[in-house]
Amino acid sequence: MSRRRIVIIDVSQSMSEGFSAHIDRGGFARRSGESQKFAAALDHLQFAIQKMPPGTELVIIAFAESANIVFQGPIEDKLGIRTSISSLAPTGGSTNLASALELALRLVEPSPQRIQSLDVVTDGLSNSGDPVPPARALQQQCAVYIHIYLIDPTEQGLEIARRVVGDEGEVDPVASEAELMGRQRDRLDEEEAAIHRLEQTVARHIADRLHFRASAPPLEQRPRVTASYPESLAPGKWRTLEVFIYAADFRKAIEAQIKRLGQPETEEYGTVSASFPRGIPEGCAIKVRLSSAKLRFNPSELTIRWYEPVNRLPFRVAAPVEHPLDFPANIVIEVLADDLPVSSMEASIIVTADAQTDSPHTHRTAQLYEDVFASFAREDLEIVRHLKKRYEALGIYLFIDVDDLRGGSIWRRELFQRIEQSDLFQLFWSSASCKSENVAIEWQHALKLIECKGGRFIRPAFWEEPMPTAPDALSHITFRKLEFVSEIAAS
Repeated sequence: MSRRRIVIIDVSQSMSEGFSAHIDRGGFARRSGESQKFAAALDHLQFAIQKMPPGTELVIIAFAESANIVFQGPIEDKLGIRTSISSLAPTGGSTNLASALELALRLVEPSPQRIQSLDVVTDGLSNSGDPVPPARALQQQCAVYIHIYLIDPTEQGLEIARRVVGDEGEVDPVASEAELMGRQRDRLDEEEAAIHRLEQTVARHIADRLHFRASAPPLEQRPRVTASYPESLAPGKWRTLEVFIYAADFRKAIEAQIKRLGQPETEEYGTVSASFPRGIPEGCAIKVRLSSAKLRFNPSELTIRWYEPVNRLPFRVAAPVEHPLDFPANIVIEVLADDLPVSSMEASIIVTADAQTDSPHTHRTAQLYEDVFASFAREDLEIVRHLKKRYEALGIYLFIDVDDLRGGSIWRRELFQRIEQSDLFQLFWSSASCKSENVAIEWQHALKLIECKGGRFIRPAFWEEPMPTAPDALSHITFRKLEFVSEIAAS
């Protein structure tokens, strides 16, 4: 696990002055100055560099009226670091922390393989620009942990610093060089302990998934979904679209069925028994739902129960006559088991007046999901745990996390990785989750993955009536109701 540490150091003119404040329980009081604040800041930087583990990428940014990169490279480049630090001096005028944070934001990117921390050493007010937006972007988009050492603090400076770090960073007001060094030593020790806890948490989650996968049916034996549909449609002409849900052993039989679509069914498949487990419990309700912005279906939804290892669900599909021109139409095929999404795929049909009524069929196949990420408020934990058992009965691993990976920016990079590795982002929407900052950060990150994951990646579900108001950013996504959850929540 690599690390990047960014150190932002204030080189405004006031840093050349001595310390003049001390901290009491009741607030701030003045006292005579002692050592120069900038000399203390350089000592802080040199001490921090000595404590950084090998392999750390170090970035030093100096700022006053504007910001610039002083050093960027490996921590092992001792000569380059010393040369860069020796060039620093407090000569600037205003304090533009916003420019430094914006520069840092351009340097970093969301990286699940890297822990990224940012230290700010400053003595004064950010009196140019607004540092809060870039700070929040660093935290929420790039999982950067921000720590501000506020030298010679004032009440106003402390208020600004706390707004910058928000709920997930930390502000250390220090009134002397000795206090700065002591807090830095404690901070580095705390960070190492936090990283150790993170590594233990990650190892526990990995072990949990491996144990589940070892006890679940092998992936090659899990059920599959195949859709067979016409390559083209003439406007106003109805054609048949078939969806097959079947045990993997019957793949060749399905292929044979597709070749003779429209002929009377002659195949016998037997029944599912306790000795024939394939990831779907016997008797489980399986629902197939079709949707399209340009096509009609009859019906648009069918439900069967899983008793036979092969299930054939016929649908009729047509394009409205008011669309005579050639165009592609996409069909979303969604499969739910016990009202939980377990698979989906998209099919494309060309609508053209030249289409023949017997145009050939084509087909697509999808497996059931393997990994689903659960985004929820901790108040709904018992409901989500119940749903985890339902997913596990279907051979699908539902990742849930309460506090371990949701407690701050250092941990969030791992949470982002879990979202990115999942087949489905299951958003459990409730009156509690709509107020949760963690849930908002999670679905905002999931939205960024739509382009590579597909439009069905985010699947919001609710159970309360009326449904809590959804954010505008999710208004284009359908929220479906989990009927059986209301019974769980009431019990």
